[in-house]
Amino acid sequence: MGGRATGAGVSPLLLRAPRRWRADRLWSALVAGALLLLVASTAAVPMVTEAAQNAAVVRVLETVPEGSSAAVAPVVRITGGGPPLPGSPTRRLLEEAPGLAEPELFGASFGAEVSSDARRWRSEVSVPGQAPVEARLVAVDDPAAELVAVGGQGETPRGVWVDEVTATTLGVVADDQVTVSLTIPGEQAPTRTRLPVAGVYEVRTGNRPVDRDGSSFWDRRGAALPLSTDLIGRRPPVLITSASTLASAAIPLDEVVLWSVEASLADDGTTLREVRGAADVVQGLGRDLPPQVGSAGLLPEYEVVSGLPAIADRAEGIALASVERTRAAAWSGIALAGLATLLVAVAGEARRRRERELETGLGLHPAGVGGLRVVELLPVAVVAVGLGTGLAWVGVRVAGPDGAVSGQGVRAALLDGAIAAAGALLLVGVIGATWAWVTARSARDPGRSSVSRRLPWRTVLLVATAAGVLGLPGRTETGGADVVVPILVAASAGAVAVSVLKPVLRRRVARSRRRTPAHGGLPVGRAVDALVLRRLAAAPVGHDLVVVLVAAGLGTVGFVAVADRGVQEAVRDKSAVLAGAETAVRLDGPVGPRLDPEAVALPRLPDGYDSDALRQDPDSVQVFHNLPDLPPARDLRTAPGSTVVWSDAVRVDSQRPVRLLVLDPGTADGALAWGPSDGALAPARVALETLRAAAEDHVSDPPPPVVPPRDEALGVPAPVPVVIAGDPLGTRVGEVSRLRSEIRKQLAVRPVAHVPAFPGQGTEQTLVIADSETYLPLLQLNDPRYEAPEGEPELARLDLQGTYLSRDDPAAVAETLAAADVPLLQLQGLAEEGVRPAFVATALVREYQLALAVALVLIGVVGLAVQADRAADRSLTAAVVLRRTPLGGRGIRRALVLEQAALVGVATAAALVSVLLLVPIMGQLLDPDPALLPGLLVRPESVLTGTVAVLVTGLVPLAVAAGTTRLRLRQVKEEVLLRDDR
Repeated sequence: MGGRATGAGVSPLLLRAPRRWRADRLWSALVAGALLLLVASTAAVPMVTEAAQNAAVVRVLETVPEGSSAAVAPVVRITGGGPPLPGSPTRRLLEEAPGLAEPELFGASFGAEVSSDARRWRSEVSVPGQAPVEARLVAVDDPAAELVAVGGQGETPRGVWVDEVTATTLGVVADDQVTVSLTIPGEQAPTRTRLPVAGVYEVRTGNRPVDRDGSSFWDRRGAALPLSTDLIGRRPPVLITSASTLASAAIPLDEVVLWSVEASLADDGTTLREVRGAADVVQGLGRDLPPQVGSAGLLPEYEVVSGLPAIADRAEGIALASVERTRAAAWSGIALAGLATLLVAVAGEARRRRERELETGLGLHPAGVGGLRVVELLPVAVVAVGLGTGLAWVGVRVAGPDGAVSGQGVRAALLDGAIAAAGALLLVGVIGATWAWVTARSARDPGRSSVSRRLPWRTVLLVATAAGVLGLPGRTETGGADVVVPILVAASAGAVAVSVLKPVLRRRVARSRRRTPAHGGLPVGRAVDALVLRRLAAAPVGHDLVVVLVAAGLGTVGFVAVADRGVQEAVRDKSAVLAGAETAVRLDGPVGPRLDPEAVALPRLPDGYDSDALRQDPDSVQVFHNLPDLPPARDLRTAPGSTVVWSDAVRVDSQRPVRLLVLDPGTADGALAWGPSDGALAPARVALETLRAAAEDHVSDPPPPVVPPRDEALGVPAPVPVVIAGDPLGTRVGEVSRLRSEIRKQLAVRPVAHVPAFPGQGTEQTLVIADSETYLPLLQLNDPRYEAPEGEPELARLDLQGTYLSRDDPAAVAETLAAADVPLLQLQGLAEEGVRPAFVATALVREYQLALAVALVLIGVVGLAVQADRAADRSLTAAVVLRRTPLGGRGIRRALVLEQAALVGVATAAALVSVLLLVPIMGQLLDPDPALLPGLLVRPESVLTGTVAVLVTGLVPLAVAAGTTRLRLRQVKEEVLLRDDR
C-alpha cells in the first residue's frame, strides 16, 4: 500500500514542483538572491584572473613613454644588413610574425661611427654661392607621409627633404638641386652627389622632424638620428629620403648606412597571451635571420632589439602576484556565498514543517523529498546561473581590473557558475532529505528523545580571531590575512556585543515585570517598548547569528573604506621613495651643459697636467697647485619643477656602504614627490628646509680657496651638514661622523636631521643627503656641474651618477630632454614604480575586498530578511490576537520593526567598534610591501570615511528588515490564522 501511495503521490508533486516558487514569492526571492550571490562569486574568479592578467599588460605599457628606446618599448627592431625593402628577408620575418603591426624601415648615415677618425669625417649639403651646412642622410619608407611639409611638394619623388632652417640658410625650395658631399679621412678629395629637393619639412628644437598629428614616428627614432661631428653630443640637420634613393646615393658617396626595420605591437595586442606570443616570436628571430649580406667589416652584424620580452615578463609577474593575492579573497567570497545558501536552505526547510509531515505521511521517501526540493529550485537555479554570470561580468568591469575579458573567459565563468549552482541544488536536496528522514523517524517513534548540543560558536569565532591577529607580527606577506582578519574581527565584535547585551536586556525585562501593576494597562508607547525588550531578551540563536553576519558585512565595508585611501597613499609614498619624483631619468655622463647651455665651463688645463693624479688623491696639494683658479660652479638651471641630483656610494664611519644623494634644496623642493602635507614624507620635506638653512650658514663662512681647512681630530675638511634618512647608523643629530667615498677619500659630515624615508632613497636602508653648495665644491674638477674645457671633451673626470627629476609626466620630460638632446637611457617615475607586482596586487585585493564587503552586506541582508520573515511568521497568530487590544495592528508592526532595527543597530555599533580596533594593526594588514619605506600611515580622515560608510550602508539591512516584516504581516488573513490552516 505504501508503494502504491508513493507512486500515486509523486507524479502530481513533481508536476507542481517547478511552479512551487509562485506560492511564496518573497521566500523565492531570498532563495534566488542566495543562489545569485553564489553563482556571481564563483563566476567572477576566472574573469578576474583573465582581467588581472590583461590589466597587467595595460599597466606596464602605460609606463613606457613615447620616445623610449627599442630596448624598453613594445617594438622589435632588426638592425644591420642591406636595405629592408619589401620582400627582403628581415622585413618578411616581421611581416609574418603574429601580434606585430606592419614593419617600418629606417636607415641612417653611419660613416662617422665606423670611421677611425670621426672628428675629421664630415657630411655637408651645399648649393653654389652659399656656405655648406653640416647635414646627414636618413631614409624612411615614405618621407612625405611621415613629415610635416612647409610649402609644396616637389615633382621629383626620388629626392631629399630638407629641414626648414637649412632650406632658409641655403635658399632652396622644392625641385631645386643640392649637393651632398662627404669628407672621409684618408681620401684625397670629398665624394659628392647631386640630388633634387623633394620638399621642405618642419623641424623642432634639436633638429628633430615634427611628427604628424597622432603619430610618434620621430619621437620613437630620436635616439637613432645620427650625431654631429662638429658639436659633440648634438644632432645636425638631416636630409630625409626614400630607402632606394639613399641606397643609390650611398654608392658614389662611399657612405655607410645602418639599416633597420621595426615593427610595433599590433593595436589589438592588449592581452597577456598576445604580448607573450609576440615576445616568444622576438626571442626566436635571431635563429631565423639570414646570413649577413654586404661589405664585410663595414655593415654591422644583425642585431635584434626589443622591449617585448621584458614587458611580457613584467606583466606576468604582476599577474601572478595579483592572482596569488586575490585567491584568499575569492575563496572567502565563495565560502560566504555558500554560507548564505546554506542559511536560506535550512531556514526554508524549517518553515515547511506541516508540508514535510504530509509528504512523509503519504509515504514519500526522504530521498524523494530531497528530489522535490531540487526540482522546485531548478528554474530559479537556471535563471541564477545566467543572471549571476552577468552580474559577475558587470562587477569585474565596474570594480575589477581594467583588463579585457575574452569570450573564452566568459564561457569558463558560465561553466563555473553552473557547477556552483548544481552544488547548491545538491545541498538543498541533502538538507531536505535529511530533515524528511528526521521527521519520518519522529513520526514512527514519537517517544524517542534527542539530545541537543549547542555548538560553542562564539568561542570558536573568538579563538580564530585571536589566532589571526596574533599571527600578524613578523609577517612579510599577509597570506590572505588582510582579507580574513577584518571579517573575523567584525564578526567577533558582533558576537561579543550580543553576549553582553542579552543579560542586560533580561535583567531589565525582569525589573520591568516587577514594576508593572497587576491590574491596569501600560501606555501604548511603553507597551511597544516592553514588547520589543521581551522579544530581544528571549531571542533565539538565529538572532545572534544575524547580528554577527550584519556586523561582519558592515565592518568589512568600513575597513575597505579606511584601507582604500591608506593603501593608495602608501603606494604613492613608496613609489616616491623609489623614484624620487613624478619622472626620473638616469643621466649618462656629463650632460649638464646640454640641460643648461649657460653652465660654467672649466678653464683649459695647463700643459702636463696629470688628471690621473686627481683620481689617486683628490686632496693632493701638488695637483691643486697646478690648477688655474676655478670659477665657482652653480646648480644647473633646468625647466621649472625639475632638478638634477647626484649620487655616490659612500661609507659612514667605516660601516656598510650607503648612498650619498647631493641635491639643490631650492629646486628639489618643487621637483620631488612629497605626497600629502601631513603624510609619511612630510618630515622629509621639513628636513630639507633644515638642510637648506644649515647649508646657507656653512657657505656664509667659506674655507680658503686652495687647501680646505682641516679638522684636527678627524684630519678631513670641515663637517658638511647632511640629513640621514632611514637607518641612523648610530649617528645622532649634531654629532660629526666620518664619510669615505671614491671621489672624496675622507669627509666629515654633521647630521642636522634624521627622517624615516626620503624621496629617491630607493631600496636603500640608509641615505645621506647633502646640499650641492656644500659638498660639490670640495670635488674641484670632479664637480659634475662644470662643462668640460673647450677642446678637451674627453677630460678624465670622476663623474657622479646624475639623475634628472621632474614633477612633470614622462611625456613632457621626454619632450624636454629630447630638445636638449639628452638620451632616455633609463626612465622611471611614480607610474612605473606604481606597477610593481606587490602594489598592483594590493590594489586588486582592495577592489576584490570591496566586492567581498558588498557580498557580506548582501549575505547579512539575506540573513536579516530570513530572520525577520521567521519572526513575523511566528508572531502572526499573536499579532491577530493583540490587534484586539489597545496596541492595535499599528503597535504590533511598530514593535516588530523596532526589534529588527535594534538588531541592525547593535550590528552597526559592533561594526564601528571593529573598525576602530583594526586601525592599530592596519599597517601590518595593508602595507603593500613592508620591506620598502615608508610604512603605511592611517590618517584620521580615512577613519572618518570608514565611519560614514558603515552608517550609510547600515540603512540597507534596516530597510530590508522593515519591509520584510510589514509585507509578511499583511500576507495572511485573520480567519486563516485563527484556524491555524497555513
